[in-house]
Amino acid sequence: MTKPNKKQEEEQKGKALAVKKERHEYIIEKIASLEKNQGLCFPKNYNYQNAIQAAWLLLNGTEDKDNNKALAVCTPDSIANFMLHMVTQGLSVAKKQCYAIVYGNQLTLSRSYFGTLAVVQRLKGVENVYSEVIRKGQEFKIGFIDGVKFVEKHDITFESLDADIIGAYCVIKTDSGTHTEIMTMKQINTAWSASKTGQHVHKKYPDQMAMRTVINRACKKFVNTSDDSDLLVNAFNDTTENEYEEATPETEANHIIEDKANSKEFKAEYSVEQKEEVVDTETGEVQEGEGLETEF
Repeated sequence: MTKPNKKQEEEQKGKALAVKKERHEYIIEKIASLEKNQGLCFPKNYNYQNAIQAAWLLLNGTEDKDNNKALAVCTPDSIANFMLHMVTQGLSVAKKQCYAIVYGNQLTLSRSYFGTLAVVQRLKGVENVYSEVIRKGQEFKIGFIDGVKFVEKHDITFESLDADIIGAYCVIKTDSGTHTEIMTMKQINTAWSASKTGQHVHKKYPDQMAMRTVINRACKKFVNTSDDSDLLVNAFNDTTENEYEEATPETEANHIIEDKANSKEFKAEYSVEQKEEVVDTETGEVQEGEGLETEF
């Protein structure tokens, strides 16, 4: 695709500045209202105004697949939703905890592996979260007590570190017990097939992506059974679901990006509209976006 000419670039720049000026104060005021009236809480040392400023800087350089500036093509409501979901989860683009991805005229928030860890570690009672891949030749044993799975044994040898990955697991330790999620490689591949974009990053970093997949699945289950703020839980779920498309023979075969992400309207009273379930949305792994390389 050809890049915009100088006139188009100037028009895009002017539109982007207008959007920023129009929305910035509104977003700040809305967050302050949520903090005061609905109990929105932030992590210790988290400055949401600094996080928003960093996000604006990121968006200035974010483009869609046709090299159009995100701030010029994305709707003001989707930009506001991006900022609110980021702040509600206490995330920062500067720390690589989340990314901006453009789908059509919609700006969506995508959490990184580190972002998911940061959100879950904020939840009440969580002490530690970790994950690991299981490789062929390693001794791995699953325990099962009172209907609850746990990792009983996982012996890792130096020789097995380059072996094929056959699964992954995540453990969330809390002050009241341990939650364990275990996935086979077949389950992980099924989750990847439901992503809105291709699987280039999965093939390049299979171990990191497998761990990210299982930890996001475990974290979504844990978040939805926690008694934490509905604002946080809804923002977490909404961000996860932004990364998936409805599974059909065509989408599974071609991984078509459909322009339907984050399609709900921003409302005066902050609430997250529940979306129709898609295939394996519990996994929530982060994918590559249009015009933006996804990192771990």
